[in-house]
Amino acid sequence: MTRLVLFIAINGLAMGGLTFWYYLELRKTEGGRQLLQEEVRLGRYHRIRLYGPLFVRVHPRTIKAIANGHYGVRVKQVSNRMYLLVGLWLIVSLLMFWFLFLRGGTQ
Repeated sequence: MTRLVLFIAINGLAMGGLTFWYYLELRKTEGGRQLLQEEVRLGRYHRIRLYGPLFVRVHPRTIKAIANGHYGVRVKQVSNRMYLLVGLWLIVSLLMFWFLFLRGGTQ
């Protein structure tokens, strides 16, 4: 039971921290503020707060606009860094799950 609590706490804190950092960085630039306004216009926030991390569901048009630099270079850099960090988090999370639950070690 303590392993499960530890696993959930570490993952929750990591995703919460990444989400906080991402939106804090976006708010620093004009393009980031435009992106956030566009996300609100698309109705993204209402469903996300109920069902998962804020950065999970993005409209495909928004992803393409970020990749094309529509919201500025800084927003593109922050988004690319976020993709990298989430990928690393996924790898670490899977390894942590393996070590905590599947390896069969002592408690």
